[in-house]
Amino acid sequence: MSELEKQITGDWYELRTALDEPDTLVDFLDIKPPEFKGAAERLRLSVEEGVVEYKRGLLHSVMSPLKSLKWDSRAITDLNPPLREAAVGVLTPAVQRLFALGLLRLYSPKGGGAEQEPGPGGNAAAQSAGQDAGAGTAGAGAAEEGGEQAPDIKKVVQEVKKLLKERPELQQHQEVKRIMVQLKYYNTELEKMRSLAPNIPREKAAAFKKNFQTTFNEIAQKIGAAYNTLISEEIERDRPKEQLPVLKRYDFSTMDKLFREQIANAAKIYSTIRYAGRERYQMREVLVELSAGEPFYAGFFARELKQYQQLAPFGEDYLKISRAFGGQLQHYYDRYAEWLSP
Repeated sequence: MSELEKQITGDWYELRTALDEPDTLVDFLDIKPPEFKGAAERLRLSVEEGVVEYKRGLLHSVMSPLKSLKWDSRAITDLNPPLREAAVGVLTPAVQRLFALGLLRLYSPKGGGAEQEPGPGGNAAAQSAGQDAGAGTAGAGAAEEGGEQAPDIKKVVQEVKKLLKERPELQQHQEVKRIMVQLKYYNTELEKMRSLAPNIPREKAAAFKKNFQTTFNEIAQKIGAAYNTLISEEIERDRPKEQLPVLKRYDFSTMDKLFREQIANAAKIYSTIRYAGRERYQMREVLVELSAGEPFYAGFFARELKQYQQLAPFGEDYLKISRAFGGQLQHYYDRYAEWLSP
């Protein structure tokens, strides 16, 4: 096995084992906030064919400087620009796959609500795991003593218990788990306050009470936000299919194989440029040959659009799907840029 093949194999192993962990992918690919911002802006401008249009353009921007090596060897002295584009080219189908499979929750086009993805990064599969939904419900009565927000907590718990009685499967719902985890934390803090209160000097009583009230209010806000999201999703569940956002009308699980192929091929491009940038010697022909494969790699994007057409054969819904995925990625990249910025 050549050293280049070892690079490609090693990189693909690292990427393949982290396909459900966008934070790990970002760290491995070393993508910085300006790169996220640039990608988000290009996605915003991809108004005709959405994410497919963006990925096709991204591939071309990677290959163009490599093609120039056929006539001008000086381009090999700075392979960092195509390498950085290639890194985003790996991450893009990887994140898109997570949205398609429901491992990252969709952003709401109006901001917030049932499609709000819970922040960038993290283990995407773990974002839907949570804690034990049965924890903490016994403390609902004690919640009355937590301050001005406490009645809301008790009401939410009552409503959630009512929902669980009607639909027991909601015990595994992410927002139900969040509510129960926060309620358990609330009861822990409440017991702590009760145990400490008798020994607090009078002159410190006001600050003591204020500190706990701040904690209780934060818990109440988190519980309220989780409950609102849960209710929004329940309302949306009963909406006719044609009224749902386009990415919720279709099952994209059948596209997992195609997205994995896109990621694997993008990783091969990334690893080859990465290796060439480090070695340089006798890499010119390798990179020219890589750039000649642009039509082959672009073919995966044509296949993607064709699969959208098969899922949504009527009208231009297939283009709406591609544009919707582009919008999700644009929002995700904007948020990631903010999250990583100092």
